[in-house]
Amino acid sequence: MESSFGIGETNDTNIHLINSNIVSYISAGQIIFHRVYGHTNTFSTGINNFKCGRTKAVKLMCAHPSADVFAVVNNVDNCNLYIYEYPSFNMISEFEDVVKFEFLVMQFANFGSIIGVISGLSDYKFMLLNYFTNETLCAVDISSENINYQIRFNPSNWKDIVLYSNKDVSTCLVEQYSTNYCIEI
Repeated sequence: MESSFGIGETNDTNIHLINSNIVSYISAGQIIFHRVYGHTNTFSTGINNFKCGRTKAVKLMCAHPSADVFAVVNNVDNCNLYIYEYPSFNMISEFEDVVKFEFLVMQFANFGSIIGVISGLSDYKFMLLNYFTNETLCAVDISSENINYQIRFNPSNWKDIVLYSNKDVSTCLVEQYSTNYCIEI
């Protein structure tokens, strides 16, 4: 299941573990939450229940691998990224205008409150966001020649990151100076 965490631009139906008992996926612009063990009922929460608005369907989602939170992006060109708790569906963070839709990948770090986002229209940008403090920690431009980027965090340290595509692999190190962060690729 770990390889299904995060989502690429063309695969809107990846399966995500919300916790050990709930899997989720996108279907017809809604996020479906399905109990795996015990009860077999399926329930869905459309984007109209989220702050994104009634007319904007869910385009992408990503689940945190060790916390009961998930990220949602709506289906517009310049869109916002929303972080919700499960099962309360309380919004805990909102990042405005950080996502562009020609290409988009999201991945939570294994532990903590960090989410990595690669997005762009013609130029791609890799950003690290802290959803607990609702701040962009750092961002760096990356090549748009390589398509289908993916993000993988070191399981024990979110400051060690691998960005890979169908053409190359890049290692990233996040440096911290007081309250400032910098990505070295």
